[in-house]
Amino acid sequence: MFFSFLIAKRYFLAVKQKNFVHFISLTSLLGVSVGSAALILVLSVFNGFEDLILKMYNSHDPHIKITAKKGKTFNPKNLNIQHPGIKEKVYVLEEDVLLTYRPQKRSVDETKTQRIAKIKGYSNYSDILSVGRGLALILGLDTSHRDPLLSIYVPNRDVKTFLHKNPSKNFYPPNQIDTFRTFNIHPEVNEKYIFTDLKYIQSISQRESQISAVEVTIHNEKNMKSIQKYLQSDLGDNFIVQNRFQQHELLYKILNTEKLVIFIILVFILVIASFTVVGAISILILDKKKDITTLYSFGVSQKQIKDIFIIKSMMSSCFGALIGIIFGVALVLIQKKFGLIKMGNGGFIIDSYPILLQASDVFFVFIIVIVIGFLAAWYPSKFLIKKFIS
Repeated sequence: MFFSFLIAKRYFLAVKQKNFVHFISLTSLLGVSVGSAALILVLSVFNGFEDLILKMYNSHDPHIKITAKKGKTFNPKNLNIQHPGIKEKVYVLEEDVLLTYRPQKRSVDETKTQRIAKIKGYSNYSDILSVGRGLALILGLDTSHRDPLLSIYVPNRDVKTFLHKNPSKNFYPPNQIDTFRTFNIHPEVNEKYIFTDLKYIQSISQRESQISAVEVTIHNEKNMKSIQKYLQSDLGDNFIVQNRFQQHELLYKILNTEKLVIFIILVFILVIASFTVVGAISILILDKKKDITTLYSFGVSQKQIKDIFIIKSMMSSCFGALIGIIFGVALVLIQKKFGLIKMGNGGFIIDSYPILLQASDVFFVFIIVIVIGFLAAWYPSKFLIKKFIS
């Protein structure tokens, strides 16, 4: 193997040969480099978008969420949630409500704006009622006055049908709000939610001492799954304990599937580009036909001769992969620092494309390039050398 390595190294470093074989070798090396850089860039962009989306959701979602397996609400009186890794537990009640808003007008044709929304009460919430910025824009809320123009209607659970001639019977008595503020988390939450105190929503929904979930915050996110497993075992089958990933399982699956599909497409393109490696090693074998015959006559085995060209091809693949990875990482760092590629004028929450480099992506790209390079070199080396020697 060492002998084969020395000969392969000599072929690889033979830069003085400015012939067609040298040109083909450089072309194959360039193809591997461009493919490696493209893989690093695209995967880093997907990582950036995934990190951005998850950060927006995680700013609102707890590490662990506990809900009842049957029914919407439950009484937490006898619920014992204890673990050294838990930082805080918050009781939550969430309800669907109808909002109506009457703009402050003095004309006869005064109109109302209506919207279905979700109101969420927290046991640790002590501030005034907060309305999502998107929801406030849809309703046209005016926070500059204190008239009780925002009304909250909670559906009446005792009503068996909503076909009453008097629609007011479908809801509990409305609660009018004269003081509120707005919040901004991310569009999906902003357009759906109102945040308030737990006791307030228990009162207007007539669910005294009832909650719909317990939201748990932990000290170390790395222990999230182990704490979840402990709580599920402790609480039993009557409750569902979900970690942050399971709360948006479909979102995580979509993000991972999209990344996997793009990764497969780019690997396929890299496989096509590796045909230049097949061409380069085939032409090199043809060019070194006399060397092959001479080495074989001196007692060098067929396997050693085959290893020479495989090792030479692997050197080219490794060198091309390293150049591509270095170039791709450099572009990622430049984009992250300076944001050269912009998102455009579409009202996006960020100005430039988000990007995040992960060491695992660099490792997998390098391994895949090496494997493809080996397979591309093995086939022509085995059959062409066998043909020449025989």
